[in-house]
Amino acid sequence: MIAGLEGPTSGRILIARHDVTTLGPAQRNVSLVFQRCELFPHMSVIDDLSYGLQQRVALARALEPAVLLFDEPLSNLDARLRRAMREEIRAPGAP
Repeated sequence: MIAGLEGPTSGRILIARHDVTTLGPAQRNVSLVFQRCELFPHMSVIDDLSYGLQQRVALARALEPAVLLFDEPLSNLDARLRRAMREEIRAPGAP
């Protein structure tokens, strides 16, 4: 509901004191990184591959919005990279 993929049956969704309940996903300044990298059904294989080659790209895409929603974003990374990315996310000044 925070990302706008589902609508609430009651109540409001506030982000930084702004009511975003009726806004669509593109207007909410929220990024969502899914645990599983799924293919987009409306794209060709080439378009899908060029859209995002790995989980790192999805993380990089998500680093600007007001709200970040993570669904185990590091689970598909190797152990060394997972540790490094965890530190980057926790670093002072990180979004």
